[in-house]
Amino acid sequence: MFNKHWTVLLGILFLISSAFGDIYMKQKQHTDPISIMGQTQPAQDVVSETWITEKKVAVSTPDQKIVIDAAQQTMTMADHQKRTLATIPMDFTKMAEEGGMSDDEKAQFQQFMGGMMNIDITIQKTSETKKIGKWNCTKYIQTMNMGMGTITSEIWATTDIKVDQTMYTKYTAGMMAQLPGVSQNLEKITKELEKIKGIQVYTSQSMDMMGQTIKTTSELLEYKEGNPPSDAFTLPTGYKTTNPFQ
Repeated sequence: MFNKHWTVLLGILFLISSAFGDIYMKQKQHTDPISIMGQTQPAQDVVSETWITEKKVAVSTPDQKIVIDAAQQTMTMADHQKRTLATIPMDFTKMAEEGGMSDDEKAQFQQFMGGMMNIDITIQKTSETKKIGKWNCTKYIQTMNMGMGTITSEIWATTDIKVDQTMYTKYTAGMMAQLPGVSQNLEKITKELEKIKGIQVYTSQSMDMMGQTIKTTSELLEYKEGNPPSDAFTLPTGYKTTNPFQ
């Protein structure tokens, strides 16, 4: 089960780390080919549309839609090609219980996930600046150490988009605090996140995990604040509900 969904969980983590309430983002994303833990995924280039509110997050691409419900602590994935729906609990204890694991497998899984999510972040501002799209940006280097590896990010952020920086940082830290292993480092993480001024426009990430290097990029194409459309968090009807753990 974990082999099947680990990339989605990591993707949600990266999304949350740059989130702010009640906004719309359109992004161009690239992921290099991945071959890890017996799972192979070819290179991907997609344009995603994201709505983020205090209670829910929705990420849509041509092939899928992912809705995170903070109150229910669930993540539901709609596969438009297979016309299926699969729901995963964000509580990793529940995930282990619903995954049909033995007691030993549950213990190993929870230990693994607890170690993976034991996150330590350091951010360094540089003197480099450049214009990306229509925004003037400053470069930051972010290093995220996790139990299963290190993620190094080159982040270009802009202050051209006006937001409440204090609320931005508090919301980001608050969303991350819902993940296991983060709460004990929350104060330090919050202080580091305060170093990034403005909205992230372009991010290049290199993830060294389990002997593999995975590279991804994300570029902001459009950003706006406002109320989401009525169907922003609506999942498709007529899709078959499937067990994500099989």
